[in-house]
Amino acid sequence: MKINISVLSGFIVSGISLTAMASPPADVPASMANIASNSFICKFQDSVLPENVPVHVEQILSQNGANGRHEFTAVLKGFSAMMSETAAENLQANNPNIEYCVQNAVVTGGAKGGAGGKPGQVQSQIVPENVIRVGGPIDGTGLTAWILDSGIDLDHPDLNVDASRGLDAVNATAKGKSTFDDVNGHGTHLAGILAAIDNDRDVVGVAAGATVVPVRVLNAGNFGYADDLIMGMDHVMLHASQLDVVNISIWGWDHNRAIHDATLNLADLLPIVTISGNAGADINAEPTEPGHVEHPNVITVSAVNGIDEFTSFSNWGFAGDWTDCFIDYPDDPYPCATVDFAAPGDDILSLIPGGGLVELRGTSMAAPHVAAVILLLQKRIVKPDSDGVAIGDPDNSPDPIVHY
Repeated sequence: MKINISVLSGFIVSGISLTAMASPPADVPASMANIASNSFICKFQDSVLPENVPVHVEQILSQNGANGRHEFTAVLKGFSAMMSETAAENLQANNPNIEYCVQNAVVTGGAKGGAGGKPGQVQSQIVPENVIRVGGPIDGTGLTAWILDSGIDLDHPDLNVDASRGLDAVNATAKGKSTFDDVNGHGTHLAGILAAIDNDRDVVGVAAGATVVPVRVLNAGNFGYADDLIMGMDHVMLHASQLDVVNISIWGWDHNRAIHDATLNLADLLPIVTISGNAGADINAEPTEPGHVEHPNVITVSAVNGIDEFTSFSNWGFAGDWTDCFIDYPDDPYPCATVDFAAPGDDILSLIPGGGLVELRGTSMAAPHVAAVILLLQKRIVKPDSDGVAIGDPDNSPDPIVHY
């Protein structure tokens, strides 16, 4: 398996070899890459009780002079902290409560600008072709989707936002304050695709009027850290219902054991819809997280354009194309991954903070179509249907296009 090497992540701790990272986008801020390379995520043994996590973390931080970032008690029992690689190695080698430590990483939403839009302009409601393509709009009132992203415009008149259950993992430890408001636009755009209200303005979503909960794990530049993402998943596991759906239109450029394990554990509770990524690559050659996770409740999504053609930017993946994934990902029980569905992701018109519409493209835009369909089907307890396949899918198993 050929992997492009990046200095952003990938190292050996106590004899555990971590797969090298595929090349991240060139616009990753150097300051974030530096923080990621100098912070680590440590998972406690399963025998450690959740209520004992704070005590163990306090002892570890004080004994090692490390600065804590997050504590996890649900999807993982563990913590993240600023520390040296040597300190992480010593912790794993000498603390019997720690199963492993892995280096933190940068993740992103990764959407790109589309062909146009009308920022700041309120207009009569449009029913987008992409919503119709997947079988919407359908009334989603009373259903709940958790959006792990850049936040959501809290007072947008075309969205039912529940901030009471929200979380801001980005600022929670950095600035001592919490805000779920979206200062990037990525999360609001996704929320509109999934759940914009069927009214007289802007657009209507696939699961129109569903409640969206903002879990902010990306900053204003649309980047975040693996431990922020895990903190968001931890929050969802503690507060979500089994009839809810999680949308994670985020990708990292490496197999990250901590993200992987957190995703598997959250998926035991409720469906997670995530993205294959936007590198135009095979996710088994250049693994993305959490899109590389194989679990019945983890749905990885690729993107098609308006005429069902596989987009040039979308990643792909079919486990049947690979036989040696287990060599590269020995800690993964299902090391070869398959993309589950395709959905519209090219020049998708949706909401922006403050009102108005804009077009964006990316697998980020495709995922909420699938999340909405799965959300609508929760009360029927059935798997999503499909209508056609992605034309020109580079792998040997064209992705079915989701349909309600």
